[in-house]
Amino acid sequence: MKLTILKLMSLFILALTVHSRGGERVGNGGGGLFCKDQRQNILLDYYEGMNSGYTYHLINSMNNSQRIELFDYRIRYHIPELADILKKMRKFFHKRKQYLANADFKIPDDFGDVSIPRDCELKVTMVQRPSLVNGENIFFINRSLYQKLPKVSQNGMINHELLYFISLANSDLNSQKTRKALAYLMSDQYDFNSNTFNEKFLKLIDPSLDGYIEDRDTDGLSDYADSIFPLETFWLWLCSDLESRGFSCPRHVY
Repeated sequence: MKLTILKLMSLFILALTVHSRGGERVGNGGGGLFCKDQRQNILLDYYEGMNSGYTYHLINSMNNSQRIELFDYRIRYHIPELADILKKMRKFFHKRKQYLANADFKIPDDFGDVSIPRDCELKVTMVQRPSLVNGENIFFINRSLYQKLPKVSQNGMINHELLYFISLANSDLNSQKTRKALAYLMSDQYDFNSNTFNEKFLKLIDPSLDGYIEDRDTDGLSDYADSIFPLETFWLWLCSDLESRGFSCPRHVY
């Protein structure tokens, strides 16, 4: 079955409507793990992903622009229309966000089963709240906590909110599925197999899109990706190392 632009545009309009009409709907919030050793601070999605066997060497070797491009590229390969909408939503996020100096967001129930290391605690860094008046801010960020996250987790926090925005529009009750979807999407274990993408990402974000991925021959590109991404990982690591020593290095950007 072909994915139609109309279906996804309807989804985007629905998401905006849900967030603009007010009511009791409040996003569970983007969580982070904050530790005594701040080098261990990490987005909850990625922490849970690591506990599930995922690794994140590639995104840790990238700059922020490259991470945004990777997020777009991995979705666009399967569903270009969804990637286009998320790109527009990223601009919407930056227009409707607000940093708060002193914020104490409630820990949601779905954080309760997360096992955390000693000397660390889970905190909510960012929340979505419905807008009662057109033009009001929707995304609220605890500035001090957000700044304590590494850049890769700051980027992931925004990705989480974009995906959860869609999940809320589809009446999701908490962010567990969103966290699992993002953990897979940005991991080194991501591949270009449509069935895997459908099971580990699409069904978790919006089950109504199940089966809409366009039929296409993915074998050739998947084989190419499997062979080139380890090389890209090494290249990005090498560039980062050279640049830290004051040398210039041409970077590959997806």
